[in-house]
Amino acid sequence: MFVVSFVHGYNDPLANITREQLPAIWTLGTGSQNVHSYPFPRTVKEFQVLQSPFRGEMPLEDEGEFRPLARYGFNGLTQSSNHLFAASFNAVYAIRKSDLGLDYVISNSLMNDLHGIAYFDDSIFFICTGLDTLVQMSLDGRVVRTWTVEADLSVTHSLPDSSVDWRFVTKQRSGPLGRFHFNFVRPTEDGFWLTSRNLSSVVAVAAGAARAHLVSLSQFTPVLIHDGKSFGDFLYFTSVDGKILKANLADPGAFSPWEVVPSNAPFRYGLTTELQRLSATALNREPNWCRGIHVEGGTRYVTIDGRYGTDLSFGLLGVTERGEVQMNERFSWTSIDESAATSIRHVTGFDIQVI
Repeated sequence: MFVVSFVHGYNDPLANITREQLPAIWTLGTGSQNVHSYPFPRTVKEFQVLQSPFRGEMPLEDEGEFRPLARYGFNGLTQSSNHLFAASFNAVYAIRKSDLGLDYVISNSLMNDLHGIAYFDDSIFFICTGLDTLVQMSLDGRVVRTWTVEADLSVTHSLPDSSVDWRFVTKQRSGPLGRFHFNFVRPTEDGFWLTSRNLSSVVAVAAGAARAHLVSLSQFTPVLIHDGKSFGDFLYFTSVDGKILKANLADPGAFSPWEVVPSNAPFRYGLTTELQRLSATALNREPNWCRGIHVEGGTRYVTIDGRYGTDLSFGLLGVTERGEVQMNERFSWTSIDESAATSIRHVTGFDIQVI
């Protein structure tokens, strides 16, 4: 079964959303599709009256007024043997894989504009996006360790300003946050690889190192990479402008288009990639957005479309390496709430898991 997370936003940024639960997950099984809804606390009061079991750090009563911003749903997904973990703006949700019901909500003061998350070593790893800080969190919400990547790629481990509850700090402007705008966390043998939209590159952070380093991508056209996941010996990236990049981790130079040079040639290379433009596949059009990726059986699955100001729908597209379309399913907001369509600004797919 495919599990696709999505986010929806309202035309009025101060819209008063009174529904206790809001749609955030779209599932596609054999011959069936379903939408699943969850509570989304954004203000201090909403956290305090949350009905679902809570783990972590409850916000203080005196946090003051918070402009909630009417944007709800899930960004990154990851999973353990029993749970699907989903990231909202300021919390991580533990969802039962058996029935997609909510077990508990985890939140602490370092959660802000969460994107991709990773379950590893019985912990959740996420990025406090605007601070370029990687956070390791136990499943009870406790912060275990942090890595903040500075502009010179030095890495510090001190906690960000503890007087600020970052859950209630909104984005001051649209677009990427932080110097790097880290999107996805990929655990490695000695640390983590973080995809940076601002650099269209990978920043590697070793667990005990004082500095990070760049893993640059050899690109043949401008890209804006967002998601980066490994499947077997390959690492796949999505670029938000409708492209998929594939890198061979076992043989970083495998995709060089030129003749093989002697092994002692004094050249340096980035991580060479193959590029697939979705417009050049049997989709036969340019998608207006591209996020999330899953690869299985030779087919690459991505979410497409859903950009601001476009039709209130997005798709789950499956294409082969040769560009054949194996899946092209569509989610439309009007299929679940036609009456609210005029108040919705966008509905966008974000991440993909298969359970």
